[in-house]
Amino acid sequence: MIIKTLILALQLGSLLIMAQQKTSNPNLILADFTDQTIKKSWSVVNDDVMGGVSTSSVSVGENNCLIFSGEVSLENNGGFASLRSPADNYDFSNYKGFVIRIKGDGKTYSLSFRQTKYFTGYNYNQKFETRKDEWQILKLPFDDFNLKYYGRELEDFDQPDKESIKQISILISDKQEGPFQLEIEWIGLY
Repeated sequence: MIIKTLILALQLGSLLIMAQQKTSNPNLILADFTDQTIKKSWSVVNDDVMGGVSTSSVSVGENNCLIFSGEVSLENNGGFASLRSPADNYDFSNYKGFVIRIKGDGKTYSLSFRQTKYFTGYNYNQKFETRKDEWQILKLPFDDFNLKYYGRELEDFDQPDKESIKQISILISDKQEGPFQLEIEWIGLY
């Protein structure tokens, strides 16, 4: 009887794990950072565009994933570093949100997107917490994104038009001064 109970418990545990994995998998991979061509198409943009001195770069890490790392400085009114996709015409209307596989450093990052190919200061943004040196798969529903204008959160805004997204970014900001490192395997949609 004990052996049958253990076998049943193992089978149920296995089903639970499979169900969690299924819901964590993306329906569509937008950027597979183990692909060298994809890595090269994304670029870094730091606060030096407005006089700051933060730095960042992209390198190759574990399992050939992308490492976005650098140092955030608050000098000269700076305080951000970002990794940005190429500008394009993305249609995410059939999806509920983003899903990403990352290994962080314990800091808070955000995924953002904008709806113009030129910079207007407006972007939709959602923060996510990382666990130091631990791989995570995180879901970021479109309904949970906030609209920001030059880093300031707006109170009254329309939900994003998922049919007209032009660029996606990963960002570290919020006065998190010092070194950072985020390893990214992929960004997808669910």
